[in-house]
Amino acid sequence: MRNRARSYSKGIVFVLTLFMGMLAFAETSATQMPKGGTSVYSQNKAAKNDESFHATLDLEVKAISYTESSNVDSNSQQQAQIGLDVKKQGTFFTESNIVLGTFSEPHSFYYAAPEVYAGYGSQQSNVVVGRKLENLSFADSFFHLGLIQANSTNDNINFIEGGLTGISARYYNDSMGLLVNYMPIFLPNQGPQLKAEDGKIVSSNRWASSPPSKFKFGNEHKNINYAIRDYNIADIVSNSGFMLHGFIGQNKKTRPVFQFTYAKKPVNEIALSRDTYSDISNFEGYVFLTPIVLTHEVQAMDLNLDYENFSSTFSYLADQPQNIDAKNLEVMQNLMPLKVISFYASLDLSDNFHKKVDVYVATAVIAGGEIKDVNREKKQSTFNVSTSRTLFKKPLRLGLKGEIFFIYNEALEADANMTYDQELKGSLLSLQFRYSPTKQMKVSLGADIIGVENALPSDQQGNFLDQNKANDRFFAGISYVF
Repeated sequence: MRNRARSYSKGIVFVLTLFMGMLAFAETSATQMPKGGTSVYSQNKAAKNDESFHATLDLEVKAISYTESSNVDSNSQQQAQIGLDVKKQGTFFTESNIVLGTFSEPHSFYYAAPEVYAGYGSQQSNVVVGRKLENLSFADSFFHLGLIQANSTNDNINFIEGGLTGISARYYNDSMGLLVNYMPIFLPNQGPQLKAEDGKIVSSNRWASSPPSKFKFGNEHKNINYAIRDYNIADIVSNSGFMLHGFIGQNKKTRPVFQFTYAKKPVNEIALSRDTYSDISNFEGYVFLTPIVLTHEVQAMDLNLDYENFSSTFSYLADQPQNIDAKNLEVMQNLMPLKVISFYASLDLSDNFHKKVDVYVATAVIAGGEIKDVNREKKQSTFNVSTSRTLFKKPLRLGLKGEIFFIYNEALEADANMTYDQELKGSLLSLQFRYSPTKQMKVSLGADIIGVENALPSDQQGNFLDQNKANDRFFAGISYVF
């Protein structure tokens, strides 16, 4: 515990020193770039009146080194990923964005399809069929909550957000807009892969969250044996919903003054029903899990207040799950409602340092979101498969993105951020440097460091930070765009 606390303190000092050093170095660097560039929050009005077509293939390989060993993988890993993006503009427009990847560990193949759609119309009014990523809620996207639009992740640190799947119609003008979406197909969140094997829930991914392996019987802890019942994937996918989104303000794509979203749709995180019994010969527990799709109502509102190089967002997000009763002697997960209030502020210092430098701070208060396993009589079970719908409770994030210096007229970019949870008393520090020696090639180097103030006993589940405090890692990668 003392070593982890020391690592946690060093992490805070390290990131603060890094931020100050990057700003100082950016200010004193002799090499300057011309003023300009486009902020990620101000890209706007991509023309659709031409018939341009482009396709890119992005191949990335990465080496990962963990500071501590794990019982499911080795200290050193390799990752390979291919990203395909095909886009056509015009009156009839399409886009397909598909990601395929694998780690060097067995059974670690993953995939994601953030956007696959076709549409017809103009920029002001059009109809789209498929999966299209939209700007619906800042809090949902920034804190990777996955309440409205589903996401996929291998480590609960890096996320790929995907759009809603269905038929959508939109109308925009210079000051307002409306988007309506009907979703006959449901694609849930995708996390680290899990499977039941020899009575255990196992994974080749150390980031996967496993349910309790033992339960207390008297003064002893007995084993829990798991199995997943056969289920029809069509019963998961064929759940429908709808969404209504509107905005007021000139920057309709990314920074409208006010926007709201209402949706009634399946919960992106699959719930579990379980049948539990005990073997009197050894008093071990046996649990049969069944995936269940629940629905919920979601409301979101964003207020964006920007002035010159300052941007800010007040965001509200809440949902009301519609739980179902457990059957017979089974136990069913009940999801408690979530309410999120967040604030974000960023300052673009590019004009001050004559290179791209952006600092930001974000905070959120996440109320509710507990998961309770209850039986038909609403009595809570002696143990829960999982306990929370979110990774954080009161996160405070400090970040910096910018260009440090130039090498042969190409910028060495840095992206550093630290998230500290004021309730869970832990932190996540992520740091990455990127450099493009050629237009098609990019090399990267980074680290993820997790620290907690107080270690929990080994027989408690804990939260995301507690469960992964031994997963500090460093990585280096190279990507090439064809």
